Amino acid sequence: MLDLSCSRIYDSQFELWHTSRSPFASLIGTNHVPTLSELNQLESLLVFPYNEHHRLTTEIRHVQTILDGLIHEQQLIEKYIEAHKALMSPVRRLPSETLSEIFKWCLPNDLPYAVRNPSQAPLIFTTICRAWRRTAINTPGLWNSLHVYLPPHLSGATCSRRINGFTTWLKRSGSLPLSISFHGSTTITLDTTPSIPCCPDENMEMVINSLMKFSDRFGELFLSLSSVDFSAFYRLSPPRFPILRSLQIRDEDFHRGKIRNLGPEVEQKHSSYFTALLSRMPVLRELQMRKFTVADDRYSSLPCNWEHITKLEI
Repeated sequence: MLDLSCSRIYDSQFELWHTSRSPFASLIGTNHVPTLSELNQLESLLVFPYNEHHRLTTEIRHVQTILDGLIHEQQLIEKYIEAHKALMSPVRRLPSETLSEIFKWCLPNDLPYAVRNPSQAPLIFTTICRAWRRTAINTPGLWNSLHVYLPPHLSGATCSRRINGFTTWLKRSGSLPLSISFHGSTTITLDTTPSIPCCPDENMEMVINSLMKFSDRFGELFLSLSSVDFSAFYRLSPPRFPILRSLQIRDEDFHRGKIRNLGPEVEQKHSSYFTALLSRMPVLRELQMRKFTVADDRYSSLPCNWEHITKLEI
């Protein structure tokens, strides 16, 4: 129930400080110059307001100190509650098998191949907590797809770190078939001239050699290389890709508008490495060739098991 007497007391206190109740109300807000007598009256008049202002300031500081203490205690209690509520989270009770399936559904569906992005699945799962990291690393289905890019200007040290990164990734895929996208070029043009020493040909060979350690599990492969680099890929590849069912190829330099002057004979020689590479893919079902030419456009002469091909894009 509202105490009306208290309300009237507060109202009367507030009215005390209304300038309309001041003996100088008619002069406040004007350009009046007070006389000596008026100055003395003003000084006497303000003694009590000054004291009241000081009293209230001191009281406010005291109340503020109490309020700050209460707020701090409230925040501590909230943290205490949240810390213990976290222990009660239902996700903590999920079996690792269920968590693995959830992780798989979190993989980006707007990219045909996974990328090594720490802010995206699956890498982000390795940064949440120890249990999630263990579950993610032990879920092969999170690691059997990867896009590998090799620009021509990388230093040897940077290239080695990149190789270590994708090697660790692919090892986590267990024995699952792999979907690999490998784009790169050793062609250095004026707009890609490196500012640090680099050996693009050596880097290309290191990356291909590292990828070939997993070649027996290549199920899907997208190669976007310069025609020169296809020869290195052929030279370093195994005699067979036993389970490779889908292949996409593209001339990386042609794709990026880089101009080469290798001559028709050299271009034809490098192109022949690709055709020879096809003969090492006995179970190939899908073949897509984008911005890639075959000598004399004789696509029908490619050494494919044509009776097995179910999808062809040229």
